[in-house]
Amino acid sequence: MQSYWLGNEKEVTIPGECGNIQAGYSEGINSKTCLLVCHPHPLHQGSMFNKVVTTIIKAGRKHQISCLRFNYRGVGKSAGSFDQGKGEMNDAVTCGQWLLDQTNCEAIWLVGFSFGAAIAYNAQAHLPSCGVILVCPSVVKMDFLADHQASLSIIQAGDDEIISPEDVANWAKKNQPNHYQIINQASHFFHGKLLVLQECIEAIIEKSSYP
Repeated sequence: MQSYWLGNEKEVTIPGECGNIQAGYSEGINSKTCLLVCHPHPLHQGSMFNKVVTTIIKAGRKHQISCLRFNYRGVGKSAGSFDQGKGEMNDAVTCGQWLLDQTNCEAIWLVGFSFGAAIAYNAQAHLPSCGVILVCPSVVKMDFLADHQASLSIIQAGDDEIISPEDVANWAKKNQPNHYQIINQASHFFHGKLLVLQECIEAIIEKSSYP
């Protein structure tokens, strides 16, 4: 796993239920909201250094909000082992609470990619969230258990070879997101479309009604 740290991003260690959690923290100046990113499947080389995760962090930093990305248990320097999504959601809640305590922000943007989309979505039941953003959510293989509480946005790759755009569209019809967008000619990992993805996330945050 190749580590790529952004400028002014600090590697931090957060105590978790299985031991230490490896994370990267970018401090912002916006005191109202902050942003947490949940990475893709840990058994398929998913980590906080995934380029889509890094792109999401860049979008949050563009709005000068504090951002945190982290490795689930058993990934990178994080202690523990894979726990079928339940433990990973607990890791997300732990990291989200750490971020809120660190920044004194009122609410958190929960953003997840692929497997991480379900982790972010389910974490909203345990954290004060101003919005949940799902990027290529794994709606068939993962359980989305939380009630739709915060503003919900979905960004889907039009040529996704891993997550069926049709499955995501059907899920969206049932769950009525506030924002639903397809990025045409984009693969699951947004090769050549990362800047478009970043701009989409920036626009969602910009249009938020949260004070």
